[in-house]
Amino acid sequence: MILIFDTSVLVSGILFPNSALAQKIKQITQKHILLRLKETTKEFEAVLSRSKFQKFLALAVAGKADAIITGNEDLLVLHPFRGIKILTIEHFK
Repeated sequence: MILIFDTSVLVSGILFPNSALAQKIKQITQKHILLRLKETTKEFEAVLSRSKFQKFLALAVAGKADAIITGNEDLLVLHPFRGIKILTIEHFK
């Protein structure tokens, strides 16, 4: 099959390499063809290059947060991250 992963799936797999999601990504990529956009690759690299996001994302997952409030566009593109909303303060209700 030919598949597309969105950025949030890829970032989640990298941030949590021992997770079930990461294992599933590995299985899928060994058997299927993945398509990707240059923009998605740039987005992915930008998010991963900012190690400060890792601690916020890990805290949100570990603490079972409902949302992360941010003004950072690189973090906002991950919405939703493992079921956690990533919102600007203006969009938080």
